[in-house]
Amino acid sequence: MPIPSKLPTPPVSQQSTRRVSFESVKPVSANRIVIYGTGGIGKTTLALKLPGRTAFIDADASLGKLEDASAGLTRAVARVPVSSWQDARNALSAGGWDGIDNIVVDTATELQKLLTKHVIENVPKEKGGKATGILDYGFGKGYRHLFDHFLYLLSDLDAHYRAGRTVVLVCHETPSKVPNPAGEEYIRWEPDLLKTANESIRDRVKSWADYVLFLSYDIAVKDGKAAGCGTRTLYTDELPYFMAKSRGYHGSIAIPDNEFNPWPVLFCK
Repeated sequence: MPIPSKLPTPPVSQQSTRRVSFESVKPVSANRIVIYGTGGIGKTTLALKLPGRTAFIDADASLGKLEDASAGLTRAVARVPVSSWQDARNALSAGGWDGIDNIVVDTATELQKLLTKHVIENVPKEKGGKATGILDYGFGKGYRHLFDHFLYLLSDLDAHYRAGRTVVLVCHETPSKVPNPAGEEYIRWEPDLLKTANESIRDRVKSWADYVLFLSYDIAVKDGKAAGCGTRTLYTDELPYFMAKSRGYHGSIAIPDNEFNPWPVLFCK
């Protein structure tokens, strides 16, 4: 039987009346940012230097201490107190965000601890009954719950990003072993978020963010001894000893003192 040169047109009732829409690409002023580094190095202070009015999700309950140490630092900041994972999600999905330019979550590391408590208290085990710990769900299943729930937070933040607000996750740092197909594994600094062989909030956050910024003290090591003078550098590009990422500015930015604002440099403004 010969093959028809043209397939018959389906009945009108089966034809789609939808048409794809196209639009021109528009510049985006908002950013998704991760800042991480050791405790007390100034991550939060840098986040609060973002231009505009900032809403601060204070999971660490640390904002008052910063204001005590540097009066006026929080002048353009609206604090959002949270004591649970659900508090944070409820706040992000509520109305009343008009006039807010930036949202800072400080810290995402602490918020992940609240998420662990939330999962244990609200997610039953497969065969019923209440879990007493994240490992009580069975091999890897508790970590999967944490990963899935954290994606909801990223979705909440994405809604604000699309509305034109810059969103920032402040994290502590942790040493992590990196697989190396070309040779031996090595250790580097990474944001302190969940990472297992099968589930990694850390890797998902890296792919989600426009910037992963590592803030580190400047040190020199000689004969096994470290020396430094307290100066700091903000890194945008990944090196073997730390994770980083940038969809804009590339290069390291010296932070000479607490008065210095790196954002105009980072955003090329």
